[in-house]
Amino acid sequence: MSAPDPSDASRRLSVAMIVKNAAETLPATLQSVSVLADEIVVLDTGSTDATIDVARLHGAVVHQAAWQDSFAAARNECLQHVTGDWVLWLDAGETLDATAERQLHNFLGQTADRDKAYLMFIERPALQAAGCTERIGQVRLHARRPELKFAGRLREQLLPSAVAAGMQVDALDCSIHRTAADHEPRRHAARAERNLRLADLALADEGEQPAWLAARAEALAQLGRNDEAQSVYRRLLEIADRSDSEKLEGYYGLLTTMEGQPAASEGQVAICLEALDVYPLDAQLLCAMGNYLLGEERLDLAARSYELAVRHGQVDPATWHLTELADVAATCLSLVHQLQGNTGKAIEVLREGLVERPQSARLRRQIIELYIKSGQGRDAIDECKRLPFDTPYRSQLSSVARGAALTAAGQPTEGIALLAAAYESGCRDTLCLRWLATAYTTVKQWDQFESIVADWEQIEPENPEIDGIRRLAARCRETGHTAFPAETPPQPIVPRPKGTLRRVTEPSRGV
Repeated sequence: MSAPDPSDASRRLSVAMIVKNAAETLPATLQSVSVLADEIVVLDTGSTDATIDVARLHGAVVHQAAWQDSFAAARNECLQHVTGDWVLWLDAGETLDATAERQLHNFLGQTADRDKAYLMFIERPALQAAGCTERIGQVRLHARRPELKFAGRLREQLLPSAVAAGMQVDALDCSIHRTAADHEPRRHAARAERNLRLADLALADEGEQPAWLAARAEALAQLGRNDEAQSVYRRLLEIADRSDSEKLEGYYGLLTTMEGQPAASEGQVAICLEALDVYPLDAQLLCAMGNYLLGEERLDLAARSYELAVRHGQVDPATWHLTELADVAATCLSLVHQLQGNTGKAIEVLREGLVERPQSARLRRQIIELYIKSGQGRDAIDECKRLPFDTPYRSQLSSVARGAALTAAGQPTEGIALLAAAYESGCRDTLCLRWLATAYTTVKQWDQFESIVADWEQIEPENPEIDGIRRLAARCRETGHTAFPAETPPQPIVPRPKGTLRRVTEPSRGV
């Protein structure tokens, strides 16, 4: 094995890309690596927009090749034009932030090993404000070596050739970022149609391989053809080995495509049990099982699933997973303790999580809510001051927490004064919107309530809490009774993931 030479500062880095009709997303990518890269090599596979001009304008060396219905073929062609010692692969729209740029610069100059390929994490942003990012690990950095080649029409892999060359794979704690454009329905549909066609070609060429079945099922699911996707996922589970990441992906996909079907929960519990028999400590499966059990009001069993996820949960880096999965599991476990009437234990779970992850805004916001509802207003205000400095509306949240605490204590008029002042000054944090709407419900000021909820819905159209607060208001109007916040169910801030395990890590009860 060749040892890296820390004194060698002359290692040239080539950023390699294959692109097509990426004029809109390409500039951000090229700008993000303009200082780090010694060369940028772009292979265009048939653009009809200004992609080539944009690439050249930003200093890239552009080559062109006909698209051969194979991502591996395109990447291997691109590799032929790379001259650097190291290769970093990026897609149009992906960027490196300043921290990742420094990490890579130092890594290449000090410890990078030519006998290793390096896994980096690709992150895409949350679909909604209360969500969290997802990530997946992929080999994106490697030395330029002639024996390294990609394989696969889609889901192309460098790993087989790296293993054949006797190389090891290490993970770098370094992230590549995608933008919100990754969620655009039009782009999703176009990619799904393309991937379905490529998966069918791969299946025709090579037969039923787990990777091609997984790609086909995923594309069908993204196109809304869930019955077909389920059939393919079930076939995938029949032929895949436990060591195949696609098998775990098959379980995720099957659970997701069952969402919304009649009596889905019973079938999902059965699939989860089967999956956990194979992957007993998979954190996403454990959270999913907890959610299904929570929906059936089997609270003790739900708590066990979440606690296993909190204490021993693991993730497969080669599948899409929530970056804050540990925080999600802790939030869900805290929710179950609340539903069981044990607020003290619910707070304890969150405190333990904050000891391990003090920068977690998700856990801190959840404990703020619990402190407010349990009459510990001073503690809630103190926690607001510990939120990360980049938290939106951070300077106003202490006042919001004080107003919420007054409302929870049965002083909604005083609470409204503080909450409305924050709202009028521009605060649109969920904490402010939720408690101001609750306070207006308590004093039966329905016009103001409707105005706040309409504003909230415009900001977070997919937030399930809005339906909960509307149900509370409807009940108050029907009965004429005042509903104090202590009577409302817990309100966990839990994400709605966009990836393969879509929605299964969101509790079915939360509002």
